[in-house]
Amino acid sequence: MNRTIQASVVLLLAGGVAGGHAQLFSVKPDRPGSRPPVTYRELVDAVNVTDEQVAARLLGRTTTLNLKQVRNREGGILFLVSKKDDLMFECRKIEPGFRGGVVTAALVGYEPGGDGRPSYFLDMCGGAR
Repeated sequence: MNRTIQASVVLLLAGGVAGGHAQLFSVKPDRPGSRPPVTYRELVDAVNVTDEQVAARLLGRTTTLNLKQVRNREGGILFLVSKKDDLMFECRKIEPGFRGGVVTAALVGYEPGGDGRPSYFLDMCGGAR
């Protein structure tokens, strides 16, 4: 099966900013069950591959994570799983009252992070699907 990666470069000038951050890669979620879920270990290990490989291998797929809420310098809400891994997660939509916990969501965006902290964008954060 030849899957077309719908990765697109989002330029700040084009207004492609979500939550104050430009997303280098952005995709639509896969059809449910079309590819296996992504493990947290795969997300951590992705720091060793190119950005294009991250987009092709991981984006669009679902993942289940136990998120912990943190605040960024701009006052926005970000999540992480483990401080030692330095991966940040941002939610496109957040259910009211969600402050962290186990979520199953689609990985719909990725930002390499010039500061060495890659960010993944989740389609929805809240209760289990």
